[in-house]
Amino acid sequence: MKNIFKRSALLFALITFTAGYFNKVIAQSPAVSPLKQLVTSINEHIENTGIEKVYLQTDKPNYNVGDTLWFKAYLLDAAYLTATNKSGILYVEIVGDSSRIVKRIMTPVYNGVTFGNIKLEPNDIPQAITH
Repeated sequence: MKNIFKRSALLFALITFTAGYFNKVIAQSPAVSPLKQLVTSINEHIENTGIEKVYLQTDKPNYNVGDTLWFKAYLLDAAYLTATNKSGILYVEIVGDSSRIVKRIMTPVYNGVTFGNIKLEPNDIPQAITH
C-alpha cells in the first residue's frame, strides 16, 4: 500500500511538473514570440507607409481643346480601401504624347476626397493632325 502511494505521488508530481513545464515553454516559445513581433511589425509598416490608391472620376469621357476637365478624386488606403489623408495633397497632371507633363495642379485632400478642374487651353495641348 505504501508503495502504491509513493508511485501515485511520484506520478502526480511528474504530471504536474510536466504540465507546468510545457505551459511555460509554450508561453515563452521562440516560435510564438517572433511571429507576434512579425505581425506587429508588418501592421506598423502598413500604418506608417501604406500604399494609397487614387480613383479619379471625370465629368465626361472625352475632351476637346478649350474644354474644362472637371474631376473628383478618391484617395484610399490600399490595404483596407478606406479613406486616407496620408498625403494631404493630390497632384493631377495632364501628360502629352512624349510623356511630358503639360499641366499640373495640386488639390488638398479632406477625408479621402478632393475635386477640381483643369482648363484645356490651346497652347498647352498639342493639336492632333487629321488627314
